[in-house]
Amino acid sequence: MRAENYNSWVHNKYKIPVCLIKYENLSNDPFKEFNRIFEFLKKINKEEKTLIDNERLKNTIEETSFENLKNLEKKEGFLEKQKRNVDFFNQGKENNWKKILPKEISSEIEKKFAKEMIELGYL
Repeated sequence: MRAENYNSWVHNKYKIPVCLIKYENLSNDPFKEFNRIFEFLKKINKEEKTLIDNERLKNTIEETSFENLKNLEKKEGFLEKQKRNVDFFNQGKENNWKKILPKEISSEIEKKFAKEMIELGYL
């Protein structure tokens, strides 16, 4: 894991517009995040008149919700699960890395990526 990947995109020297999407924000308020993504795309494509279809957005959010994908995996399977011994859609929102990860590992991650974690609001 390297901070250069994140920094090369978010702080790119070419001033390429970037829309950073954090899983937590998408999970906590998908409607708001999808609207933000839509507005970003409108801006970079110079499409002032394009409007979002809120009903389609609502359906998209429901179809791609963690709970729905987890249920689909149980019912129909999921290709990525073949490579793992656990469900692909395993913990979702409840996956609290601070509780699961041993303290020495989380401390090392926080030390190594402090600048980026502060910037992203994790520290």
